[in-house]
Order: sequence, then C-alpha cells, then structure tokens
Amino acid sequence: MEGKKLKKSIITVLGKDSVGIIAKVCTYLANNNVNILDINQTITGGFFNMMMIVESEEVVKTFPVMASELEQIGEELGVKIQAQHQEIFEMMHRIFFAFIWIIGRVLLWIYRVDVKGLENLPKHSVLLCPNHSTDLDPVLIGLCLPLDYHLHFMAKAELFDNRALAWLIRTLGAFPVQRDGKDIQSIKTAMQVLHKGENLLIFPEGTTIRGGVGYHDGLPAHAHAGIAMIGVRTGATLVPVFCDGQKKPFHKTRIIFGEPYVPEVTGRRGTSEELQAIADEMLRQAYALGGQQVGGAPL
Repeated sequence: MEGKKLKKSIITVLGKDSVGIIAKVCTYLANNNVNILDINQTITGGFFNMMMIVESEEVVKTFPVMASELEQIGEELGVKIQAQHQEIFEMMHRIFFAFIWIIGRVLLWIYRVDVKGLENLPKHSVLLCPNHSTDLDPVLIGLCLPLDYHLHFMAKAELFDNRALAWLIRTLGAFPVQRDGKDIQSIKTAMQVLHKGENLLIFPEGTTIRGGVGYHDGLPAHAHAGIAMIGVRTGATLVPVFCDGQKKPFHKTRIIFGEPYVPEVTGRRGTSEELQAIADEMLRQAYALGGQQVGGAPL
C-alpha cells in the first residue's frame, strides 16, 4: 500500500484525559502524510473521547502498520486508539445497532412495556424529564424511541472506568457526569447536544428514588434546578416522562410521554427561583402522568 491512496478511515481515542493526547496523534499522522478531514473531541469528567476522519493521497506505510503503531501510542498514553476503514466502521455500527434493536425488542417484551404519548414528542432539541426509580429507566425509555431520535443521557462517571462498558454506553449516547454537583464540563456537553438539535434525557431528581427517598443523597424526592437551567439556556423543549417504579418481568410497565413545554423566564437566564419552580413543575407533571405524587405515592 506504500505510495498509494488511503481511503477514508476512522480513528477513535477513548480513555482518561492527559496532556499531549491530541498532539501525539496529530504529529504521528502528519509524519505519515495523513490528512485530518474532520475531528470531534470532548472531555467530560476527566474522560477523553475523540474521533477523527482521515485520508491520504499517498501513504508512506500500510494501513495495518499504522493501526498497530497508533495502538502502541495509545498504550503509552494510557488510552485506547483504534483505526478502521470507514466502510468497516460503518458496517460494524450497523451490525451493532441491529443487535441492540433485537435485544431491545426482547427487553420491551419481557417488561411488557406499554408506551403512550409518543405523538407528543418534537423531533429536535428535546429535553426529556423522567422520574427515576431504577437503573432500567433510561434503557427502557430509550428503547421506546425511534432509532434516529439521537438521544443522549448522562451516566455516573464510575461506569466509564471499564473500557468495554465505556465504549458501549458512549456508543448508545451516554456521557459521564460527576455527581458532586461541580461537573461543569458535563453541563457544557449537555448544552452542546441540545444546541446541535439532538435530544437529551436528564432525571430531575439526579438519583434513583426508593420509597420516596433518594438512593444517593438520602433526601426526600425533589427536583434539581440544573435541568431547568439547561433547558432555558438552550431554548430546548421540555417533556415530562413517567416511568413505572415497579418493573417486574412479565408485568406491565407504563412509560408515558407528556405534553411539550417551553419555559418562559425573566430575562435570558431567569432567576434561581424561576428555574427551581420549572424543575419542580416538570417533576410534578412526570409523576402525575402515572397518577402519583412526587416520590411515588398515589395521588
């Protein structure tokens, strides 16, 4: 392949952020006469994720050699670097999502998911606001949506410590968040998603609720104002979503999408009181769709 054209290829980099990752990869590509056509990279909660589209009119090494050397560079940097031809990359993703679709249909059947209100959903820049009772909530809600809905969601940063799991949930639209309330980067990522016209799921409670109490913070179920802040600053459409708390195999699980809502506030950003009121109302509406009070008690 020396001296021949390199077809469009995909290079992905995933791992803990450190100094020099981009510089090291770009320098290697430049030294091997490879052009970068497009690049997208994010750093969230200390995790680095980058994808490059590259090609070359005249490569100086074979593709397998370059892929192997990039993998070695990744090992030196403590990240995982993979290089694939674009056709193979796209084929693998089609196979992967076909597999996920099949598994998803099985899960929806096992949990007898009864979906209502999908006709309420706008197609772009939607912020879904569900109540949160189990770790299955984002999975089942996501499976109810069309394949091309481009849904993203926050996931606790600890899930990204395992590289295989990190790759899987990133592919499905997740990005990490530190749950100490100080993760500015995850908020920026959330806002970027909505600004691009894609869709986002955030649980207003910020933790699973069991017996009316937060599993992570031990406090009675309540909404955090951050979800309203993200919605207001991006101009997103907020949609309350109810998801049944009791999820037992072969017992009906209700998922209900409510009416879209575009909040109005004072000025461009609103007051802290207005944002908290919006978040509270979204959570109240989510539970009310299922005939419940905030926390899960019957109305």
